[in-house]
Parts: sequence; structure tokens; C-alpha cells
Amino acid sequence: MLQTVNAIVILPTKNDTEPPITQHVTPAPADFVTPKSLIILKQKKEIKNTYTPKTPYDTFKERAACFISNKKIIQTLYGIYRAQTVSLKAAFQPEDILKSGLQSLTITLQATKQKTIRNLPGYFNGTSKSCISPPFMN
Repeated sequence: MLQTVNAIVILPTKNDTEPPITQHVTPAPADFVTPKSLIILKQKKEIKNTYTPKTPYDTFKERAACFISNKKIIQTLYGIYRAQTVSLKAAFQPEDILKSGLQSLTITLQATKQKTIRNLPGYFNGTSKSCISPPFMN
């Protein structure tokens, strides 16, 4: 049961017989460049519309889809999140509300690993009440 280790050493080669190759590169003439007037208008439109902003639902769905495969449960959880945050839109920034909603989702999903939860939407509702709602609203 002896273990052996082989060391490989790569040494540079010496090649003094061939002189270094130098090539003079000439730039291509400007006649081969496609003029901007030939770009199709449809192509310009496709290039401009490549960015699509992420909605809160997309972010919520991506986080929940890592653990939950049932789309109906994900939609139910998002509905609970929306119901909890509808009254907070005037007072807080949407990014802060989404961050606290994702935090309550993470807490709920971590709890499913530690104990058996019979009603996941109900557990998420209680977690989101404590994470999202201010103390005076409980």
C-alpha cells in the first residue's frame, strides 16, 4: 500500500536554427467595410430590445424554484407576498420590500429542511408577517 508520486518537469526547448519570423501586416482597405446604411432596421430594433428588466415575480420565482418544483405553490407563495406588501408600497422602497420578502421565503425554505411543515403557504404567511410587516401592524 505504498503511494508514489511522479514529478514532471517541462523544460524549454532551444531552437537557435530558425530566425524569428516577422511579418508586415497591412490593414485591409476601407472598401470592404459594410456601410452603416446597409444595416437593416429590424436588426437595430432587435439589438436595442435585448435587455428585459427583472420583475419581482421573476426574482421570487427563481429563488423558490430552487426548492419547489410545483408552480402552483410558487404562485400561491407569491400571492401571499403580494397580499402582505400591498399596504407597504407607499412607505417603503420596492427593493426593500422585495428583499424582506425573499428573506422570509429563505427562512421558510430553510425551515422545511429542519422540520416537517404540513402547510407551506400558511407557514410562509406567518413568516412573512413577522419579516415584512412593521411591528405596529401585527
